[in-house]
Amino acid sequence: MRIYVNTFRNFINNNAGINTNGRKNNEIKLRGFHSFTINNFINLVQRKVYKPPIPKQIPVNSMYFGIKRSDEFQWMQNPKNHTRNMITSSNTRIHHFQDVLKYIKAENEYTESVMKGTKLLQQRLTYGFPSTEMVLLDSKWLRETNKHIRSLLISPDHRKLAYLLEQEGEETGVLHFKNLNENSIIYDEKLKKIFNFVWGSNNEQLRPYKVYAHHIGSSPQDDILIYEEKDKSSFVDITVTKDKSFITLNSNGFSTSEVRLFDAYHDFSKGFPELKLIEPRSIGLEYYVDHHDEFLYILTNADNARNFKLVRASLEKCDKKNWETIFTVKDSEKIEDIDIFR
Repeated sequence: MRIYVNTFRNFINNNAGINTNGRKNNEIKLRGFHSFTINNFINLVQRKVYKPPIPKQIPVNSMYFGIKRSDEFQWMQNPKNHTRNMITSSNTRIHHFQDVLKYIKAENEYTESVMKGTKLLQQRLTYGFPSTEMVLLDSKWLRETNKHIRSLLISPDHRKLAYLLEQEGEETGVLHFKNLNENSIIYDEKLKKIFNFVWGSNNEQLRPYKVYAHHIGSSPQDDILIYEEKDKSSFVDITVTKDKSFITLNSNGFSTSEVRLFDAYHDFSKGFPELKLIEPRSIGLEYYVDHHDEFLYILTNADNARNFKLVRASLEKCDKKNWETIFTVKDSEKIEDIDIFR
């Protein structure tokens, strides 16, 4: 250890230009740091090296979309129900559950040991900086009314907040906007009879009743009618695909679906957006659309898939005859929703 201490001391003297002579107990003072002694440094380099705990590995192989996948830690996801090689044994389930608890305890002990010498630094980081928290919306004033906030969304540029305020018992509400920039104007506007809303990717605000495009700061009289559902047995909802590429207009009945989509980056100052119809509505056909890597992924009950299945189609050929089935489930299972990841 003497070599390390001398090397450190020489580095301080020769490179940092700081003289350690004359300081009590070989104390070293660095710019921007609190003083510490050579003994502190010895303790630092001599401290015990801790190895992180490693959980046991039980490979579980699976095949999805033609790709083989092996997960060595699947047993940790639900240890009470997991059994190796599908052997149903209560003793095995209990054993796996105890292993998870043991591993969590080891992780906590490892973290405590490794971070033991940083407690003072942690306190400084926690309490040494001013808080940057800001109250975006305070709903305390609603407690004495029959209103509640149904939904709220922050705009893609994080400058505006839109929130839907609903009267108890009503199906629609009033859409309000708040400017999150402290030094800019507060938009004194509100839109009535709103069922749902999303932000467009170019900061245009869409709202359904019919479906309108509304530009923040403009008069509601200038809103652009995008779509009107004339079938009184159907209602309109709007969503945005998970990759933020398209806005979807969903006309839904009790047992029908009809979806149109348009470019989420469309500039309304240049005219009306092109609406692309996926598949015309027909009794008994339900489907829901998402987009990823130039393909549409559609969750549907087509072809008597009463528990739904996942199909895929290109943007150019997206009608039902071009749907390619990529995932189905057993009669005892049902697909409720899908998530798409990169």
